[in-house]
Amino acid sequence: MNESCGRLLSVNMNPTLQKTLCFNRLIPGEVNRTAAHRFDVAGKGLNTARVLSQLGKEVVYLTQLGGALRPVFLDLCKRDNINVHWVESGSVIRYCYTIISGIEDGEARTVTELVEEGEPVAAGTEERLFSAYTKLLPSVRTVIICGTKARGFSDTLIPEMVRLAREYKKQIILDIRGNDLKQSLQFMPDVIKPNLFEFTDTFTSELEQCYKSMGELSGDEEGVKENVASLALELARKYATKIVLSRGKNSVWYTEGNTFSEAAVEIVKPLNTTGCGDAFTAGLAAAINEGLSLKKAVELGIHCGSLNAGFIKPGTICENGKELPDDKKERYESDKKTLVPCKEESVDWETTQNIYIEGENLEALMLMQEKYREKIKMIYIDPPYNTGNKFVYNDSLLHHSAWCSMMYPRLMLARDLLCDSGAIFISIDDNEAANLKKICNEIFGETNFVACLNWNTKKAAQGMTTQNMIVCNHEYILVYAKDSRLFKFIGIDRDKNNGFSNPDNDPRGLWKRQYLQRIGQGLPKRELKDPDTGRVFVIETPYTQEKINRWIEEKRIIFPKNETQYPVRKEFLREYKNKQQLVTSLGLYATKATTEKLYSLFNNKKVFTNPKPETLIAFLVRVTTSANDIIMDFFSGSATTAHAVMQVNAEDGGQRQFIMVQMPEACATDSEAARLGYQTISEIGKERIRRAGKKIREDTGAGGKTPDIGFRVYKIAE
Repeated sequence: MNESCGRLLSVNMNPTLQKTLCFNRLIPGEVNRTAAHRFDVAGKGLNTARVLSQLGKEVVYLTQLGGALRPVFLDLCKRDNINVHWVESGSVIRYCYTIISGIEDGEARTVTELVEEGEPVAAGTEERLFSAYTKLLPSVRTVIICGTKARGFSDTLIPEMVRLAREYKKQIILDIRGNDLKQSLQFMPDVIKPNLFEFTDTFTSELEQCYKSMGELSGDEEGVKENVASLALELARKYATKIVLSRGKNSVWYTEGNTFSEAAVEIVKPLNTTGCGDAFTAGLAAAINEGLSLKKAVELGIHCGSLNAGFIKPGTICENGKELPDDKKERYESDKKTLVPCKEESVDWETTQNIYIEGENLEALMLMQEKYREKIKMIYIDPPYNTGNKFVYNDSLLHHSAWCSMMYPRLMLARDLLCDSGAIFISIDDNEAANLKKICNEIFGETNFVACLNWNTKKAAQGMTTQNMIVCNHEYILVYAKDSRLFKFIGIDRDKNNGFSNPDNDPRGLWKRQYLQRIGQGLPKRELKDPDTGRVFVIETPYTQEKINRWIEEKRIIFPKNETQYPVRKEFLREYKNKQQLVTSLGLYATKATTEKLYSLFNNKKVFTNPKPETLIAFLVRVTTSANDIIMDFFSGSATTAHAVMQVNAEDGGQRQFIMVQMPEACATDSEAARLGYQTISEIGKERIRRAGKKIREDTGAGGKTPDIGFRVYKIAE
């Protein structure tokens, strides 16, 4: 590519995932609930690249990436139209948190930024990054190097990048500090743009003492300005560079020739100041890249920084192609969605506690935070994970990275809805199982992993032909607790279905055989004498002779009829401290039988393909929840979870509540559902709940107690 195209290269070696948390009021020492929040890609180089892209410039962002969240990072970049060139670093992407408190009249009372220390990059990362940088240089006009380096990069990397850019005769803009900036000056960058505190911190301890914090003057401003001007002009002459010093809400100082100039900032009511400096750098770079004067470049930088201050999203100057309206509070409020009641589609509106939300589940999860935060005991979801099918959700694409980025924010919000003793169950197959576990470890923590359950979808291959002569007949359910110390399965009773029986009518009740012999383990040898026959058996066992003799007296030992077998011990169910159990292999829940059951509910019409077994979800509800718990499914589909909850309530008299969320995804025009008049999946789900509830009422009979089979329908709207 010819450099006359004006392409820019933004380089940063410390990428960031940004969480922006908005509070109406933040009270130290108390539990504070967010009024709104965001999850974005950020960091100096990336924010700069995003604003340049919004200015209509062609820009490449070069960085290092690693860890399970890399696909999330890349997909967020794609949605922001950021052209990312990255190298593998093996380093988990760090987080940055922005806390905004007291939004009033479109202005934030306080904005606090908290930055994590990133992980060191793996050996070889620096060589890969420099190689990529070298290949990109010929195709760009301007190079911008921003921010700090992750640990593991050498002190010579940034100066060497500046040297090479100078050798290639590129325009060079540096938004860096410390030794990286000091050592890079010898290669005469065109512009350096630290903020005032970074400048004084880098070049003189004497000037640094004039400040209490981040550019805040503690003495006479004119006196400080005079000292800063003297040093800046000296450096500018010595290294043939221009120096621009941003000062937050105060005017910008900059050198041009032999003069030290000042440019007033635009007066705005800031909503979020995070990324304003990066937006300033982007505006500055865009103008310099076009050959404008430094004065014009500073003015554009100031304007971009001011626009950035008006958005909740950090490092941006427009949203959906539109610049910020004058009334920032109105824009902020207009982003909020609401739940609109739809009584005509509901059942038993006045009495039911169940809820069906029709709309995008990410928006629904946000809207539910205020009322249901930390109140839900069980979440079950069956997300779209077949990468051969296109996802219908707005922020989804076809590949693993898109799937991860689709799931990540939803699971973050879901975690906040779980009560402390709650857990999430996620159906998954081999396509995304590994990626899902990485995401869940990140969100819930590895210590809160409970189990990976598996269940069989069919008994055999049933005549199917596959490329590798193997047919998959199982799926997984990944289980994570909010707090594994508090979550416990209720389990299922140990009974005749778990190996216990009483064939000899022992008055002590159900028992099962427990082997005493342990061959080849080097254990002591013990003698067991059959009191009826006098036959002696010698076995290797961990049990003492005294204990064995007592068991013989208590008639707990079953002696064989000949010497070719060994005695065994009776283990009675009543002696178990925990009389319930649960194993990770759940057995067969045939999907064919499930499909047929759903057919019968809809008069033998195929309205939904591949539903999860209602019996499987009912089993999970039984072993996880108690009578008054709330169960949620935010990939509701045909509403299998709602059906299962009502069924379990009918069995045990419980009053469990369900919350279903389903996007109004259009049914395929050539599908049986469409021919029957169902336009969306959500219509099928609502109708299934109505029909399942009606059948449960019929099965309960006149004398039985019918559970809550109603539901309130809400639709997400502006």
